[in-house]
Amino acid sequence: MVNLKLDIPTDFLKEEVRWNHVISTKTKELWAVELDLAVELRRVCNKHNLRFALSSGSLLGAVRHKGFIPWDDDLDLMMPRQDYEKLCAIAHSEFGHPYYFECFRTDPTFPYCYAKLMNVDTTFYENKCVRHHGIYIDIFPYDNIIDDDVLLAKQGQGLVKLFKELQRISFCDANYYKESGISFARKMARLLIYCKKQLFNIKPGGKTHMSIFNKYEELVTRYNNVATKYMGPLSIYHINCENLILSEDVDSINSFIPMDFEFLEFPGLRHYHENLTSRYGDYMQPVKGSSWHKLMEFDTDKPYYVYFKEKGMKNFILPPSLQ
Repeated sequence: MVNLKLDIPTDFLKEEVRWNHVISTKTKELWAVELDLAVELRRVCNKHNLRFALSSGSLLGAVRHKGFIPWDDDLDLMMPRQDYEKLCAIAHSEFGHPYYFECFRTDPTFPYCYAKLMNVDTTFYENKCVRHHGIYIDIFPYDNIIDDDVLLAKQGQGLVKLFKELQRISFCDANYYKESGISFARKMARLLIYCKKQLFNIKPGGKTHMSIFNKYEELVTRYNNVATKYMGPLSIYHINCENLILSEDVDSINSFIPMDFEFLEFPGLRHYHENLTSRYGDYMQPVKGSSWHKLMEFDTDKPYYVYFKEKGMKNFILPPSLQ
Protein backbone atom coordinates (compact mmCIF):
# COMPACT_ATOMS: atom_id res chain seq x y z
CA MET A 1 0.00 0.00 0.00
CA VAL A 2 1.09 3.60 -0.65
CA ASN A 3 2.85 5.39 2.20
CA LEU A 4 0.44 7.43 4.32
CA LYS A 5 0.91 10.17 6.88
CA LEU A 6 -1.60 8.44 9.10
CA ASP A 7 -0.29 5.74 11.43
CA ILE A 8 -2.48 2.74 10.56
CA PRO A 9 -2.76 0.03 13.27
CA THR A 10 -1.45 -3.26 11.89
CA ASP A 11 -4.58 -5.18 12.86
CA PHE A 12 -6.78 -2.74 10.94
CA LEU A 13 -5.63 -4.09 7.58
CA LYS A 14 -6.45 -7.72 8.35
CA GLU A 15 -9.42 -9.35 6.67
CA GLU A 16 -12.37 -9.66 9.03
CA VAL A 17 -16.10 -10.31 9.17
CA ARG A 18 -18.46 -7.57 10.36
CA TRP A 19 -22.22 -7.96 10.41
CA ASN A 20 -21.85 -11.21 8.41
CA HIS A 21 -19.94 -9.38 5.68
CA VAL A 22 -16.36 -10.26 4.75
CA ILE A 23 -14.12 -7.19 4.53
CA SER A 24 -10.98 -7.99 2.53
CA THR A 25 -7.53 -6.59 3.11
CA LYS A 26 -7.87 -4.82 -0.24
CA THR A 27 -10.97 -2.97 1.02
CA LYS A 28 -9.24 -2.18 4.29
CA GLU A 29 -6.39 -0.56 2.36
CA LEU A 30 -8.91 1.54 0.43
CA TRP A 31 -10.47 2.62 3.72
CA ALA A 32 -7.03 3.45 5.13
CA VAL A 33 -6.29 5.84 2.24
CA GLU A 34 -9.69 7.52 2.74
CA LEU A 35 -9.11 7.88 6.47
CA ASP A 36 -5.72 9.47 5.77
CA LEU A 37 -7.45 11.95 3.45
CA ALA A 38 -10.04 12.78 6.12
CA VAL A 39 -7.31 13.40 8.69
CA GLU A 40 -5.52 15.71 6.24
CA LEU A 41 -8.76 17.60 5.67
CA ARG A 42 -9.25 17.84 9.43
CA ARG A 43 -5.76 19.30 9.79
CA VAL A 44 -6.51 22.08 7.32
CA CYS A 45 -9.98 22.76 8.74
CA ASN A 46 -8.67 22.95 12.31
CA LYS A 47 -5.91 25.32 11.19
CA HIS A 48 -8.42 27.72 9.61
CA ASN A 49 -11.36 27.18 12.01
CA LEU A 50 -13.51 25.59 9.31
CA ARG A 51 -16.42 23.31 10.13
CA PHE A 52 -16.92 19.86 8.62
CA ALA A 53 -18.78 16.72 9.66
CA LEU A 54 -19.57 13.18 8.64
CA SER A 55 -22.47 12.99 6.21
CA SER A 56 -24.89 10.53 4.59
CA GLY A 57 -23.68 6.92 4.73
CA SER A 58 -20.57 7.88 6.65
CA LEU A 59 -22.70 9.44 9.40
CA LEU A 60 -24.81 6.29 9.45
CA GLY A 61 -21.66 4.20 9.63
CA ALA A 62 -20.36 6.19 12.59
CA VAL A 63 -23.61 5.79 14.53
CA ARG A 64 -24.36 2.15 13.70
CA HIS A 65 -20.90 0.64 13.10
CA LYS A 66 -18.48 3.06 14.75
CA GLY A 67 -16.82 3.33 11.35
CA PHE A 68 -17.46 2.38 7.75
CA ILE A 69 -20.60 0.51 6.80
CA PRO A 70 -19.04 -2.94 6.15
CA TRP A 71 -20.17 -3.05 2.51
CA ASP A 72 -19.39 0.60 1.77
CA ASP A 73 -16.40 1.97 -0.13
CA ASP A 74 -16.47 5.74 0.33
CA LEU A 75 -16.30 8.53 2.88
CA ASP A 76 -18.71 11.47 2.68
CA LEU A 77 -18.26 14.76 4.50
CA MET A 78 -20.27 17.98 4.63
CA MET A 79 -19.38 21.62 5.20
CA PRO A 80 -21.53 24.74 5.57
CA ARG A 81 -21.25 26.74 2.36
CA GLN A 82 -19.22 29.61 3.80
CA ASP A 83 -16.61 27.21 5.19
CA TYR A 84 -16.58 25.20 1.97
CA GLU A 85 -15.85 28.34 -0.08
CA LYS A 86 -12.99 29.25 2.23
CA LEU A 87 -11.57 25.76 1.84
CA CYS A 88 -11.73 26.04 -1.95
CA ALA A 89 -9.87 29.36 -1.77
CA ILE A 90 -6.97 28.05 0.36
CA ALA A 91 -6.77 24.50 -0.99
CA HIS A 92 -3.98 25.19 -3.50
CA SER A 93 -1.64 26.38 -0.74
CA GLU A 94 -2.65 23.88 1.95
CA PHE A 95 -2.73 20.51 0.21
CA GLY A 96 0.61 19.33 -1.11
CA HIS A 97 1.55 16.15 -2.95
CA PRO A 98 0.14 13.49 -2.84
CA TYR A 99 -3.03 15.32 -1.78
CA TYR A 100 -5.02 17.06 -4.48
CA PHE A 101 -8.17 19.09 -3.88
CA GLU A 102 -10.43 19.30 -6.93
CA CYS A 103 -13.59 21.30 -7.52
CA PHE A 104 -15.06 23.32 -10.38
CA ARG A 105 -13.30 26.46 -9.15
CA THR A 106 -9.89 24.80 -9.27
CA ASP A 107 -10.57 22.84 -12.48
CA PRO A 108 -13.42 24.10 -14.71
CA THR A 109 -13.53 20.76 -16.53
CA PHE A 110 -14.48 19.00 -13.28
CA PRO A 111 -18.00 17.58 -13.85
CA TYR A 112 -19.33 17.93 -10.30
CA CYS A 113 -20.64 20.84 -8.19
CA TYR A 114 -18.97 19.66 -5.00
CA ALA A 115 -15.35 18.82 -4.19
CA LYS A 116 -13.07 15.83 -3.86
CA LEU A 117 -9.84 15.47 -1.92
CA MET A 118 -7.74 12.69 -3.42
CA ASN A 119 -4.43 10.92 -3.11
CA VAL A 120 -2.83 11.07 -6.57
CA ASP A 121 -0.33 8.32 -5.72
CA THR A 122 -3.25 5.87 -5.87
CA THR A 123 -5.83 4.84 -8.49
CA PHE A 124 -9.62 4.98 -8.38
CA TYR A 125 -11.28 4.83 -11.79
CA GLU A 126 -14.97 5.68 -11.63
CA ASN A 127 -15.81 8.39 -14.15
CA LYS A 128 -14.19 8.62 -17.57
CA CYS A 129 -15.07 12.34 -17.79
CA VAL A 130 -12.83 13.41 -14.91
CA ARG A 131 -9.11 13.89 -15.48
CA HIS A 132 -7.61 12.93 -12.10
CA HIS A 133 -8.30 9.45 -10.75
CA GLY A 134 -6.85 9.03 -7.25
CA ILE A 135 -8.71 7.48 -4.31
CA TYR A 136 -10.82 10.29 -2.88
CA ILE A 137 -13.29 11.50 -0.28
CA ASP A 138 -16.31 13.63 -1.19
CA ILE A 139 -16.90 17.05 0.38
CA PHE A 140 -20.40 18.48 -0.03
CA PRO A 141 -21.30 22.13 0.63
CA TYR A 142 -24.61 22.53 2.51
CA ASP A 143 -26.92 25.45 1.75
CA ASN A 144 -30.06 26.81 3.36
CA ILE A 145 -33.37 25.13 2.47
CA ILE A 146 -36.08 27.77 2.20
CA ASP A 147 -39.14 27.11 4.40
CA ASP A 148 -41.56 28.16 1.63
CA ASP A 149 -42.73 25.08 -0.36
CA VAL A 150 -43.55 27.11 -3.48
CA LEU A 151 -40.15 28.79 -3.59
CA LEU A 152 -38.45 25.48 -2.81
CA ALA A 153 -40.21 23.74 -5.70
CA LYS A 154 -39.28 26.55 -8.08
CA GLN A 155 -35.67 26.41 -6.93
CA GLY A 156 -35.62 22.64 -7.39
CA GLN A 157 -36.95 22.85 -10.94
CA GLY A 158 -34.29 25.39 -11.82
CA LEU A 159 -31.53 23.24 -10.33
CA VAL A 160 -32.59 20.17 -12.31
CA LYS A 161 -32.64 22.14 -15.56
CA LEU A 162 -29.23 23.73 -15.01
CA PHE A 163 -27.69 20.48 -13.82
CA LYS A 164 -28.81 18.70 -16.97
CA GLU A 165 -27.18 21.43 -19.05
CA LEU A 166 -23.94 21.03 -17.11
CA GLN A 167 -24.01 17.26 -17.53
CA ARG A 168 -24.56 17.51 -21.28
CA ILE A 169 -21.44 19.62 -21.60
CA SER A 170 -19.35 17.41 -19.31
CA PHE A 171 -20.39 13.98 -20.51
CA CYS A 172 -21.64 14.14 -24.10
CA ASP A 173 -18.46 13.56 -26.07
CA ALA A 174 -17.79 11.64 -29.28
CA ASN A 175 -18.12 8.30 -27.48
CA TYR A 176 -21.05 9.10 -25.19
CA TYR A 177 -23.68 8.76 -27.90
CA LYS A 178 -22.16 5.41 -28.95
CA GLU A 179 -22.56 3.87 -25.50
CA SER A 180 -23.86 0.31 -25.65
CA GLY A 181 -27.03 -0.71 -23.85
CA ILE A 182 -29.04 2.44 -24.57
CA SER A 183 -31.93 2.83 -26.99
CA PHE A 184 -31.55 4.12 -30.53
CA ALA A 185 -33.66 7.18 -29.65
CA ARG A 186 -31.35 8.07 -26.78
CA LYS A 187 -28.29 7.62 -28.96
CA MET A 188 -29.78 10.02 -31.51
CA ALA A 189 -30.60 12.56 -28.78
CA ARG A 190 -27.03 12.38 -27.52
CA LEU A 191 -25.70 12.70 -31.06
CA LEU A 192 -27.71 15.89 -31.55
CA ILE A 193 -26.31 17.31 -28.30
CA TYR A 194 -22.79 16.38 -29.39
CA CYS A 195 -23.28 18.03 -32.81
CA LYS A 196 -24.58 21.20 -31.13
CA LYS A 197 -21.51 21.31 -28.88
CA GLN A 198 -19.22 20.94 -31.88
CA LEU A 199 -21.09 23.55 -33.94
CA PHE A 200 -21.01 26.22 -31.23
CA ASN A 201 -17.66 25.21 -29.71
CA ILE A 202 -19.23 24.39 -26.34
CA LYS A 203 -16.76 22.48 -24.19
CA PRO A 204 -15.96 21.70 -20.54
CA GLY A 205 -14.36 24.74 -18.95
CA GLY A 206 -15.47 27.03 -21.77
CA LYS A 207 -17.41 30.27 -21.55
CA THR A 208 -20.85 28.63 -21.83
CA HIS A 209 -19.97 25.99 -19.26
CA MET A 210 -18.72 28.61 -16.80
CA SER A 211 -21.85 30.74 -17.30
CA ILE A 212 -24.18 27.81 -16.52
CA PHE A 213 -22.14 26.82 -13.48
CA ASN A 214 -22.29 30.38 -12.12
CA LYS A 215 -26.08 30.36 -12.53
CA TYR A 216 -26.22 27.02 -10.73
CA GLU A 217 -24.13 28.34 -7.84
CA GLU A 218 -26.30 31.45 -7.59
CA LEU A 219 -29.40 29.28 -7.36
CA VAL A 220 -28.11 26.85 -4.71
CA THR A 221 -26.96 29.75 -2.51
CA ARG A 222 -30.02 31.94 -3.10
CA TYR A 223 -31.42 31.62 0.43
CA ASN A 224 -28.22 31.48 2.44
CA ASN A 225 -28.86 34.95 3.86
CA VAL A 226 -32.32 33.88 5.08
CA ALA A 227 -32.85 32.19 8.45
CA THR A 228 -34.14 28.67 7.71
CA LYS A 229 -34.82 25.57 9.78
CA TYR A 230 -32.91 23.21 7.52
CA MET A 231 -29.79 22.97 5.37
CA GLY A 232 -29.06 20.43 2.65
CA PRO A 233 -26.65 19.36 -0.11
CA LEU A 234 -28.21 21.31 -2.97
CA SER A 235 -25.04 20.94 -5.01
CA ILE A 236 -25.73 17.26 -5.72
CA TYR A 237 -28.11 17.48 -8.63
CA HIS A 238 -31.43 18.17 -6.91
CA ILE A 239 -33.14 19.01 -3.64
CA ASN A 240 -33.10 15.85 -1.53
CA CYS A 241 -35.55 16.47 1.29
CA GLU A 242 -34.51 13.20 2.95
CA ASN A 243 -30.97 14.40 3.65
CA LEU A 244 -31.59 17.64 5.54
CA ILE A 245 -29.88 18.79 8.69
CA LEU A 246 -31.07 21.29 11.27
CA SER A 247 -29.46 24.69 10.73
CA GLU A 248 -28.79 24.89 14.46
CA ASP A 249 -26.41 21.96 14.03
CA VAL A 250 -23.92 24.24 12.26
CA ASP A 251 -24.35 27.47 14.18
CA SER A 252 -20.77 27.47 15.40
CA ILE A 253 -17.49 25.55 15.36
CA ASN A 254 -18.69 23.77 18.52
CA SER A 255 -22.05 22.64 17.14
CA PHE A 256 -20.83 19.21 16.07
CA ILE A 257 -20.20 16.29 18.41
CA PRO A 258 -17.24 13.87 18.30
CA MET A 259 -17.99 10.43 16.86
CA ASP A 260 -15.87 7.30 16.84
CA PHE A 261 -14.95 6.21 13.33
CA GLU A 262 -12.77 3.10 13.10
CA PHE A 263 -9.69 3.95 15.20
CA LEU A 264 -10.22 7.71 14.80
CA GLU A 265 -12.71 10.39 15.77
CA PHE A 266 -14.47 12.87 13.49
CA PRO A 267 -17.21 15.48 13.99
CA GLY A 268 -20.81 14.39 13.55
CA LEU A 269 -24.23 16.02 13.69
CA ARG A 270 -25.66 16.68 17.12
CA HIS A 271 -29.15 15.82 15.88
CA TYR A 272 -28.04 12.77 13.90
CA HIS A 273 -31.18 10.83 14.85
CA GLU A 274 -33.47 13.23 13.00
CA ASN A 275 -31.24 13.23 9.93
CA LEU A 276 -30.79 9.46 9.74
CA THR A 277 -34.44 8.71 10.46
CA SER A 278 -35.64 11.02 7.68
CA ARG A 279 -33.28 9.37 5.23
CA TYR A 280 -33.20 5.71 6.25
CA GLY A 281 -36.18 5.13 8.55
CA ASP A 282 -35.16 2.54 11.17
CA TYR A 283 -31.49 3.15 10.47
CA MET A 284 -30.21 0.68 13.09
CA GLN A 285 -31.62 -2.18 10.99
CA PRO A 286 -29.26 -2.52 8.01
CA VAL A 287 -30.39 -3.25 4.49
CA LYS A 288 -27.35 -4.90 3.02
CA GLY A 289 -26.59 -3.71 -0.46
CA SER A 290 -23.73 -2.50 -2.58
CA SER A 291 -22.24 0.99 -2.34
CA TRP A 292 -19.42 0.22 -4.74
CA HIS A 293 -19.11 2.81 -7.44
CA LYS A 294 -19.88 2.11 -11.08
CA LEU A 295 -16.93 1.44 -13.41
CA MET A 296 -14.68 1.17 -10.35
CA GLU A 297 -11.08 0.05 -10.53
CA PHE A 298 -8.75 0.91 -7.70
CA ASP A 299 -5.16 0.33 -6.70
CA THR A 300 -3.67 1.45 -3.39
CA ASP A 301 -0.10 0.82 -4.57
CA LYS A 302 0.12 2.64 -7.88
CA PRO A 303 -0.46 6.24 -9.07
CA TYR A 304 -3.35 6.49 -11.52
CA TYR A 305 -1.16 7.93 -14.30
CA VAL A 306 1.09 4.85 -14.09
CA TYR A 307 -1.85 2.47 -13.81
CA PHE A 308 -3.58 4.04 -16.81
CA LYS A 309 -0.48 3.92 -19.00
CA GLU A 310 -0.03 0.24 -18.22
CA LYS A 311 -3.68 -0.39 -19.17
CA GLY A 312 -3.44 1.68 -22.36
CA MET A 313 -6.02 4.17 -21.04
CA LYS A 314 -5.72 7.81 -22.12
CA ASN A 315 -8.42 9.81 -20.33
CA PHE A 316 -6.24 11.38 -17.65
CA ILE A 317 -3.77 14.17 -17.03
CA LEU A 318 -0.90 14.36 -14.57
CA PRO A 319 -1.64 15.91 -11.17
CA PRO A 320 -0.64 19.60 -10.92
CA SER A 321 2.28 18.72 -8.62
CA LEU A 322 3.89 16.74 -11.48
CA GLN A 323 3.09 18.99 -14.44
